Amino acid sequence: MKKKNIPEKSCAFCENGQRLIDDESALCRHKGAVALDSCCRKFVFDPLKAERSSKKLILNTKIETL
Repeated sequence: MKKKNIPEKSCAFCENGQRLIDDESALCRHKGAVALDSCCRKFVFDPLKAERSSKKLILNTKIETL
């Protein structure tokens, strides 16, 4: 099975980390307050936190009148 594009290990994508308001740090269950780019041995990848490339939908909004 081929691995998908998994980003580098960081607290931003960890199951145990929660982003804080300042967007530069995270609150880890094991380490406390840490930088988003840090990582520890308890890292568990959470696919729901990974940033996905959003596909833009192009809708035809022209309304033709008779």
